[in-house]
Amino acid sequence: MAYSRGLPLLVIVEEGVKHEGLLEPGYDWYVQTVPLNKDYLNSTEFNGVLASWKTKVSGTKPNGNRSKEEKNIEKMSVAQLIGSLKPAQLWSAVLALCAAIGGAFSLGANLIP
Repeated sequence: MAYSRGLPLLVIVEEGVKHEGLLEPGYDWYVQTVPLNKDYLNSTEFNGVLASWKTKVSGTKPNGNRSKEEKNIEKMSVAQLIGSLKPAQLWSAVLALCAAIGGAFSLGANLIP
């Protein structure tokens, strides 16, 4: 749920657990492998990682926007709006536009004998 809201993730994994899926490092989250030992939780290394993650969470808004400024869509130009789209959103918009144009063309072709 945190990932879908754009919040930083810290995944804590016990040593010896196979790293697959969510537990694999290298994605948008940090995977901390720790020994099964309560003393490790008091170590400088673990507390540094935890403090770093806490700072990232504190500076992140729940919708994933890390900037202090909100984007005002009403004041954006068409070029700025298109430029702010993610690739999947852009392709969806292009395909929807093509479908609308194709539908209008076929509807017009059926009305004209």
